[in-house]
Amino acid sequence: MRKNLARLIALGFLAASATAGAQWDPESGDTGQWQPPPEEQPPPQQQQPPPQQQQQQQPTETPWGGQQQPPPQQQQSSWGQQPEETPPPATEEPAGDTDHSKVSFGVSFIGFERFALEPVDMLMNPDDGPFQLGITTVGVRLWVSEMLGLDIGLGLGIKTDSYSNDNPAGPSVQTGRDGAFAFRLHVGLPVALKTYEHFNILLIPEVGFTYASTTFIVDPTDVTAASDVDVSAIALDVGIKVGGELHFGFWGVPNLSLQATIGLGLRYASRTAENSLDFAAGGFGVTSSGISLQTLGQQLGSSVRINYYF
Repeated sequence: MRKNLARLIALGFLAASATAGAQWDPESGDTGQWQPPPEEQPPPQQQQPPPQQQQQQQPTETPWGGQQQPPPQQQQSSWGQQPEETPPPATEEPAGDTDHSKVSFGVSFIGFERFALEPVDMLMNPDDGPFQLGITTVGVRLWVSEMLGLDIGLGLGIKTDSYSNDNPAGPSVQTGRDGAFAFRLHVGLPVALKTYEHFNILLIPEVGFTYASTTFIVDPTDVTAASDVDVSAIALDVGIKVGGELHFGFWGVPNLSLQATIGLGLRYASRTAENSLDFAAGGFGVTSSGISLQTLGQQLGSSVRINYYF
């Protein structure tokens, strides 16, 4: 009986040892000792979007109580398709795109005038009237801005005469009149009051100065030329013009323009005729001067003017 009991205890001990050896696995981390059951881990939380994205996704309330809808997201183009391109906004034509805005510097034919040199009180040839010399004035125009410009012109008048008296009994002598010369300076300040596509309305204050001289041969036998009559004249013009300038941009030539004006101004003129003889021997000196009102301003420059800009 005792032997059977000892055998049963030994078999039970062996069975318990085998069961413990089967559950313990050092390689898998099993220490063979009793461990409490693991605590339950909370389920993984969903990752929150960045604060900026949350602000974009969360609807905002409007002042009247409703909720503002989020902006629609841009639709992604499918594979192989190009996104539709929105056409660029139409650019408006810039203001001030006129023929006048395309020009700056140019040359001009300012005008032509027949300028009288002799004093009215003493004419060398009364039947022919006072001697006049043609003066042609050309110049330049520079637009400092689209509204204000500068005109500078120079005028010249030259006339060369040759008269001779063939004397069979003596040498030939010069008679009549010697050459004549005239010079003019013109300055103006054109102002573009109103500018259209091909046309400008102009206001032009201007001044001008003219000098001219000539010599009449009275006695061809006077070798000293003391009896010759020297004639000179000066004129100062101050006035203002109003008119228009037409650019030929409608013909494709905006650089060419035709200007027509009328003016009103004052002219101070002084004319002198004198010789070199003594008063007792027939010498004299005559001067006439005065101020006159010029209505069309031909002395202030021609009423029609041609400009060509570069």
